[in-house]
Amino acid sequence: MFSDVFVAKIDPAGNYLWALRAGDLSSNEIGTAIALDASGNVYITGIFRGPSITFGPTTLPNTSLDASAGDIFIAKLSPTGQYLWAVGAGGEREESSGGIALDSQGNVFVAGSFESPQMLLGSFTLLNATATTRANRGDAFLAKLGAAGNWLWAVRSGGDNTDGAASVAVDASGNAYSTGFIRSRSADFGSITLTHPDGVAAYVAKTSPTGVYLWAVSAGGTGIYEDSGADIALDGSGGVFVTGTFQNYQASFGTTSLTNRGNTALTNTGSSDIFVARLDAAGSWRWAVSAGGVGREGGSSLVADTQGGVYLTGYYEQAAVQFGSTTLPYHGLYYDCFVAKLEAAAGQWRWAVRAGGELNDVGQCVVLNAQQQLHIAGYYQSSTLELSPFTLPGTRLASGLGFLTQLAPEPRVQITGDSLLCGASTQLTATAPAAVTAYSWSTGATTPTITVTQPGTYTVTITFASGLTSTAQFRVARFTPTVHISGDSLLCPGASTVLTAVVPKPGAFYQWSTGATTPTISVTQPGTYTVTARYGTACAATTHHAVRVPTLRLTGDTLLCGPSSSLLLTAVAPGATGLRWNTGATTFSLPITQAGTYSVVATFANGCTLTSSQVISRPTLTLRGDTVICPGRGVTLTAALSTPASYQWSTGATTPTISVTQPGTYTVTARSTLPPFCSSTGQLRVQQGVPLPVFSLGADTTVCDYQSLLLHALPLYAPAATYRWSDGSTGTALRVTRPGLYTLQVTTPCDTRSVSRLITYRNCLLIPNIITPNGDRANDVFIVQGLPPGAWELAMYDRWGRQVFATAAYQHDWGTTAAPGLYYYLLRQAGLTYKGWLEVAN
Repeated sequence: MFSDVFVAKIDPAGNYLWALRAGDLSSNEIGTAIALDASGNVYITGIFRGPSITFGPTTLPNTSLDASAGDIFIAKLSPTGQYLWAVGAGGEREESSGGIALDSQGNVFVAGSFESPQMLLGSFTLLNATATTRANRGDAFLAKLGAAGNWLWAVRSGGDNTDGAASVAVDASGNAYSTGFIRSRSADFGSITLTHPDGVAAYVAKTSPTGVYLWAVSAGGTGIYEDSGADIALDGSGGVFVTGTFQNYQASFGTTSLTNRGNTALTNTGSSDIFVARLDAAGSWRWAVSAGGVGREGGSSLVADTQGGVYLTGYYEQAAVQFGSTTLPYHGLYYDCFVAKLEAAAGQWRWAVRAGGELNDVGQCVVLNAQQQLHIAGYYQSSTLELSPFTLPGTRLASGLGFLTQLAPEPRVQITGDSLLCGASTQLTATAPAAVTAYSWSTGATTPTITVTQPGTYTVTITFASGLTSTAQFRVARFTPTVHISGDSLLCPGASTVLTAVVPKPGAFYQWSTGATTPTISVTQPGTYTVTARYGTACAATTHHAVRVPTLRLTGDTLLCGPSSSLLLTAVAPGATGLRWNTGATTFSLPITQAGTYSVVATFANGCTLTSSQVISRPTLTLRGDTVICPGRGVTLTAALSTPASYQWSTGATTPTISVTQPGTYTVTARSTLPPFCSSTGQLRVQQGVPLPVFSLGADTTVCDYQSLLLHALPLYAPAATYRWSDGSTGTALRVTRPGLYTLQVTTPCDTRSVSRLITYRNCLLIPNIITPNGDRANDVFIVQGLPPGAWELAMYDRWGRQVFATAAYQHDWGTTAAPGLYYYLLRQAGLTYKGWLEVAN
């Protein structure tokens, strides 16, 4: 019969979500450890003894020379069960992996043992200290892989006999802690050497993130029997916890010695006891405790929670076992499973429970999920497995079945009641989530509820039907409640103020008249606010607090009529302790002679400030309307005073708007209807519009390339005339530099006309073929007309090809000193070249 590797995922309710296998039908493959990262990815390790093993798209070959020897594997799966990568390691003999762990960066740590002379882990090679001289003698190894499955480092430990690592854990800094056993009398861990007499000792070692052994310690007895570490766990606060078994009569963990319950100093019956020990991060033993009976017992796995608890699972046989004061019965013929809890601080046993049937039933792994819920996994061979209150059916086959169970939260007692004694007495009640068989109060009472009349600390211990106990304390103090409200009594408009109920003792429950139940409230409205501070049901005190709103307003006229007029602006702010105007004045009344915005800040006793402002203006008369009357049309004139006003036009009209049809000057007087009734007079001159005369831009014309032409609009004497050229410009002239049809539109209030002129360009290039530099200033130099603008290179050559002149920017000035004869010229500019013969004659 052969075995395969399986991986399964189960939801929080215990339902299988998916399951995968790996292996073949002719060899043994075993998964030995599993770990999860924060994203739900799954990491597994184990042994395969077939020629190869396949994980999804990856097939790993077995490097062993013996067909029955095994290599190790490490594989990563996605949360949905897809293999992401797999790697193997091994040599010519047997290798095994016992533990796997992750750091916060997604790196993978694996621990185990190897018997091959050399173990290959990617590009790393570990040498076995004994394999070349003694067959089947293993060393321990510890290796680190990156998140993508690449080997980062590997280290070994051991000596001249068989040594192995069983488990590994990683702290937040990436340090690795491993445990296992050493059979060698002298075992090296890097530069550290552990020695012990005959037999097997447990060890714990710490390795840096880069694979350097930082410390290593051993534990065990002085006899020839086996003591070994099985699992290791960390609590995140520097605590290192290890469990395993010890067969020797006594085993030492630093200064603590544990005694095997099944053996004596002279006789060993093969009994083994469980040990749990704690070390600090520096490798010092802090405490060690044991559990067991007269048979064989062992700790398989442990985990530490965030509340100072350590949980343990494993197996026991032959007889009842002791976990501190808790005794677990034995019901089968072989192994039973147990789960137990210790206090992390000093190692006291808190409780222990069993599970099992008539055959071998073993707890192999204990874990806590993110909600700190406890889960146990293992296997059982019994026909039924009792996991009170559940029962699982079995097969009684040697291969057995696996099981996974979640333990209910540990029941705890709570004391409820008033913690303050205001009256003659108060009641305290012990409550618990499970059936209780006994109550024991510090007063001697044995009832769930007691009545107390004196302040003090009251303790209750309850016993559950399961045998577990829980203790709680409750302090009662004598108290006379008082409350007062602190906070401002003055509330600025649009702001808020904070009121706080002040009590002499924390723990009060508050009830405000607003409905709020917090010690502090924010209020935005004036009024009277009430709060009651209540302690429990009997202690209460009530108080009130009034909040009012300060006010600020400005009085006085807001208009200045003439240049020499003045007015008085007064701030009215009852209860104000100070005023400051934006002019710097600090009086309640402010004389004003200029228009503008005047503001004042009033400060009140509590520091609250209010601001008010007033615009003081001189009435402004605005006249609008067309000032040109076109023939046959009229215009509308509008007067507007900056304050409400009445109007009187020179036409006799009294409306703000009039219509006129004749040119002339129109006058209006506007009088404010607000005190002090200012008046203002204005006038508009309306002119007679004239039609546009006939005009043009000139006849169509042709211009030489690269020259400009200025187009002029004829002077027009029409009022309010505007110009718009076809390019969008609005001047009276337009300079033309390229061909096209150019249009000008002239607009007056009474007319619009457009004219156009077509401008074309031609090539006017003229290169002379003769010059006469005789000093008469006519044709004395080589002048080229019509060249495109820009710098032109000129080179002149005589008839024999010799260069007689060259310039990069020709200025049309060559020739005055040239000798008579024929010359060849070469004119160049980017992309253009002109060349030919030039005669120089006198």
